[in-house]
Amino acid sequence: YINWKVSNYMSTLSVDTIQGQTTAGNVKLPAGCVLQTVAVTNTNTASYSNALSGGGAWQDLMSLSITPKYNTSKVLLTASITCGTNEWGVLFRVLQGGAVEAGNIGLDDGAGRSVHTFSTVPYAANDDETATASYTGLFSPASSSAVEYKIQGAARTTTTWSFNRSEDSPSSNGSRSKGVSSLVLMEIAQ
Repeated sequence: YINWKVSNYMSTLSVDTIQGQTTAGNVKLPAGCVLQTVAVTNTNTASYSNALSGGGAWQDLMSLSITPKYNTSKVLLTASITCGTNEWGVLFRVLQGGAVEAGNIGLDDGAGRSVHTFSTVPYAANDDETATASYTGLFSPASSSAVEYKIQGAARTTTTWSFNRSEDSPSSNGSRSKGVSSLVLMEIAQ
């Protein structure tokens, strides 16, 4: 039993662990609290020729799963993707559970434009550098089972592009850059 004393003074409650009363063991925290965080980084390099304008398909780059504690939780996704290209930039999209979620992708206006979530700025002819495309979005998985989030990439036009390195050289040339990409998922209480 806990004895409480009501007074005008601040008190401090110190505990080593907080445990739920039920067998589920989950303690319900206020809306906006981060319940859990999972993250992955990737330093692998690759080169692709999957331009959407030429009928190319999206390329899987990174994925990460989270199992929400509550089906009412939101998932805050933060992605940072390093790439290289020498022409029209690279497009990226986020899949939730294997599908594009409408609230986190551009709308198809019927004009034949590539529908994507985020992208890099195109280069004129500077294929020895890398760019980093970043995205933060809030998702509603409506599940307490594992949900996979996947980042896919594609070139906008008929060109090659590279993942985690400059576009023109997979070699050890000292003037060419390499990078790292990351994906972070945070479950947010509602």
